[in-house]
Amino acid sequence: MGDLIENVSRTGDFWARAVSIYGSYKATQIKSFLLRNLAGKDEEWLKDKVWVPQHEHAGRAMYELCVALRGFYLKAGQFVGSRSDFVPEQICRRLTLLCDKVPPMPEAQARATLMRELGVRDLGEVFEW
Repeated sequence: MGDLIENVSRTGDFWARAVSIYGSYKATQIKSFLLRNLAGKDEEWLKDKVWVPQHEHAGRAMYELCVALRGFYLKAGQFVGSRSDFVPEQICRRLTLLCDKVPPMPEAQARATLMRELGVRDLGEVFEW
């Protein structure tokens, strides 16, 4: 039952963060449309003043999502960060930090995960120290 609760919690955390990132892009899209059509701003101005800050914000949010949820999300973030051919530069720059600057998992959490996954009560049953 504990695994089910943890999985549901992680799924909820992912979707809350993903919807927030998506929503920020939709809000930026509307802002950009209004600034272009009502204030007469050109594409270069919109890129510098609207889209670059949005991509920086999204990159931070994606990095935090990956670090918080770890596992698959960390690997997915590493992959996305390596795809500068179709992901904005600001996001790639932030996500490439996932390749070598990920905060370590606390030792107690790592031990608990290993014991649970290996089905043992003591890691000494599996590993020699």
